Amino acid sequence: MLLIIQGAVTLGLLWAFLALAVHLSFRVLEMPDLSVEGTVILGAGTAASVIYAGFNPFLATFLAMCVGAVGGLVTGILHTKFRIPPILAGILTMIASWSIVLRIMGGSPLVAFLRAPTVYTFLENMGLSNRNAVIVFGILALAVFGTLLYCFYGTEIGAALRATGNNRQMAKAQGVNTDRMVILGLMVSNGFVGLAGALVAQMQRSASVDMGVGTIIFGLASVIIAEVIFPVRRFWVRMITLVAGSVIYRIIIAIVLRLGMDPSDMRLFIAITVALALMLPVIREFLSRKGKWDKNWVVWGLILNFIIVLPVVLPTVLSAVYRPQLFWLPQTHTFIQIVGIAIPVLLLLSSVLLLVSLILHKSKMRVAFALWGFGLSAFVSIIYIFGIRSGSGIVDGLDMVMLVLHHIFYTVLPFATLALSVVAMIFLVKYRLMTARSEGRVS
Repeated sequence: MLLIIQGAVTLGLLWAFLALAVHLSFRVLEMPDLSVEGTVILGAGTAASVIYAGFNPFLATFLAMCVGAVGGLVTGILHTKFRIPPILAGILTMIASWSIVLRIMGGSPLVAFLRAPTVYTFLENMGLSNRNAVIVFGILALAVFGTLLYCFYGTEIGAALRATGNNRQMAKAQGVNTDRMVILGLMVSNGFVGLAGALVAQMQRSASVDMGVGTIIFGLASVIIAEVIFPVRRFWVRMITLVAGSVIYRIIIAIVLRLGMDPSDMRLFIAITVALALMLPVIREFLSRKGKWDKNWVVWGLILNFIIVLPVVLPTVLSAVYRPQLFWLPQTHTFIQIVGIAIPVLLLLSSVLLLVSLILHKSKMRVAFALWGFGLSAFVSIIYIFGIRSGSGIVDGLDMVMLVLHHIFYTVLPFATLALSVVAMIFLVKYRLMTARSEGRVS
């Protein structure tokens, strides 16, 4: 599990450049840029071909950024000079990039450079493993390029670029050449995309024409996750959260694959996740406008938490007294299948309710209980599902939970879970009664 998370963090750091690029085009310029699926393979293919030819990997990475920027330049010219809609301009660039990258890679759909040096080699020569070298280089590169990008946003040209995205007509009235700003923004954005492609290709020591498939969704998902989990306003903090969003997204993908999801269903999962994240502001506004802000999702989440965690916790306590066997559990195949599906689903439903309360409510007390309940539900459900996937049935899954809770926390966590659930519900009900009295609804 640790290796899976470490691998996800490694990919998340490298693809964070894609998140920064998508944020620039999607949020700063307010312009959907689909050409990133083409420029990412342009960057990867250029870097792989230059390294395979025996040149310096840092030169190859720089050329990859330049080629990506040229792709952004083409998209910008098509949109601003020839008045082609931005989505169609991005699609045209993406289609053309596929043929161009085949030319760059010598007509081969795959270029591998297994023994050639990469930008990570000098760190590996210092004694770091390949994965640790990638992580260290990714952090250093993000610090350097993130600082440069932040400083660029603070310049006069950067301010004009942000003004163009905020209100193009107003920026034009202030004397800003908005067409040039759009072209410049797309060049910087796709330059970062080319950099991401080059770094990922060097980590994999290969590049293929299929690397760009779905990258726009990857970048958009990272941006949305960062905005939902970390709703900050300061620009430099937002850039850090974009990196965190990319890492979190990769960890989610790794865990979902580890739990047994068919890789062919991954795009459906990503699409649903991004759609739900984009719906959250609308849902929040609807609930607030309809006067449903005081619906106590926390209480329902904690009640579900209490009811569902209880049958998982109780066998743990009993096993410490009697024997590590679930003697009360019927061993029929149908019951095993029903329970094996119901408990993880209900636990995750409890987690979702608590997460909704965390997003919708501003009360510090509610947020604290929501965080506690969400963490507990997620912890138990993940351990439970891992037990199911690694074992032969429901008994193995519950045994896994029992062993973890018993050996790591002994009986402290079970009793603390029950006690905190009761105290939390009493405290929240008392809070609602006090609120109702203050509003005159209860005498």
